[in-house]
Amino acid sequence: MNVVVSIDGSDDAFAVLERAVGRARETGDDLTVALVESALDDATTVADRVRETLSEASLEAAIEHVADDGELVELANGERFDRLVVSGGERTPTGKLSFSRTTEFVLMNANVSVTLAR
Repeated sequence: MNVVVSIDGSDDAFAVLERAVGRARETGDDLTVALVESALDDATTVADRVRETLSEASLEAAIEHVADDGELVELANGERFDRLVVSGGERTPTGKLSFSRTTEFVLMNANVSVTLAR
């Protein structure tokens, strides 16, 4: 399976990346990491942290830079990916799920299977 994981620089996104890396090592999935630059304060620092995470796991993965959530969906909808993994989703006090703008956009617009990891 060819999987793309979205990174917005949050701790939740890195926790999801670590789980995706573990799964890729177990299953042999091809992994690509997409840095959503509109959500990043410092793309260089985040890219370095992604490389470190991949290196520690002895896993090679491509790192793509996308400008925003629209480009993320375009990347995922390309013919080479089977799944898009995004972090996000919190429960409100009334028990409803609340999504970030990027997560909501991805869920509504991606043509590939989306895994929402929390």
